[in-house]
Amino acid sequence: MGKKLSFEEKRTIVSEKQKMILRDHLAVDRTRMANERTLMAFVRTGLYLWVTALAVMKVSILRELFIFGPILILVGLVIIIMGFISYIRMRRKISRAYTEI
Repeated sequence: MGKKLSFEEKRTIVSEKQKMILRDHLAVDRTRMANERTLMAFVRTGLYLWVTALAVMKVSILRELFIFGPILILVGLVIIIMGFISYIRMRRKISRAYTEI
């Protein structure tokens, strides 16, 4: 039969298994960068909506569409806020997931 391990030996084996290797660190970095890219996409979309709203409100040819300007500004603001909320939530999830390892 195999040798019985002491508590200290078992703890050492478990801690060795839980150490993150280079591949794990790179995966964490990729996940964080993906989260940042997603935030930038939300912000970019919101800003595009703001620019469209300003164009609709300023261009005289589009006067019949003027009502859509403030609506687009509000929608753009909501999208940017949603992006920041999503970013913060995911950042917390990532931090919790990788501090438990």
